[in-house]
Amino acid sequence: MLVDVSCILYVISLLAQVGDDFGSEGEIKVFQRLCITFVFYLFVDVVWQLVAGGYIAIPREFDYALCGIGLFAISPVYYFWAGFVELRLGSRIDHLRKARMLARAPMLVVLVLASPLTGVAFYIDEQGIYQNGSL
Repeated sequence: MLVDVSCILYVISLLAQVGDDFGSEGEIKVFQRLCITFVFYLFVDVVWQLVAGGYIAIPREFDYALCGIGLFAISPVYYFWAGFVELRLGSRIDHLRKARMLARAPMLVVLVLASPLTGVAFYIDEQGIYQNGSL
């Protein structure tokens, strides 16, 4: 948890220092989105650790939602990272609408798999303990 909090502080500091000299307007925008989604992911992870450690008690439904969000939240980070790299490399792929839609497909897959309805990625047993699913 200390690592997550340290990373949150570092990323917020980095985000505050991003200026016009960082890159093009598009690169800056994507990098800012990357940082914001990464901070969100880390925040969810900190909350999950507090719940899993027994420091915070939440209803089972919220626990399911927190676990699903935690598993899904990393996929937008990867998406924005890939977009940032594409922009920095000057790739033409980013300009194609079909390519952008295809790049979002893995997030949809993760969203379905991380859903508590499927139980494929995780489930919470009768004792309220997080368990890995078949994947």
